[in-house]
Amino acid sequence: MFLIPGMLPEPYWDFNMATEQFNFAQMKKYLNLACRMPLRPIEQEQLLKSLKADKEMVYHIDMCPAKLPDLVTHNPRIAKDIVICMTHTQEISKYYDMLN
Repeated sequence: MFLIPGMLPEPYWDFNMATEQFNFAQMKKYLNLACRMPLRPIEQEQLLKSLKADKEMVYHIDMCPAKLPDLVTHNPRIAKDIVICMTHTQEISKYYDMLN
């Protein structure tokens, strides 16, 4: 890229710079652990924060309807937030079916 004298490039602002970034692998690990046992409070808060910050997080951490019953048993608060994230998707009926 070359610059014309007296011309400055258009500034680019990344609006995500100030937001907290979440490690998908770590959040996936927390989700898998949450399906087997209650998470520690710090782990639970990290996972909940990531779900609130990124509504697509459920897809990045491989959440699926089959995991929901175990999640409800061991971490109902996380299960509730995941169902809320999925409410406006086509998959929500599959999640509701798993709750029956």
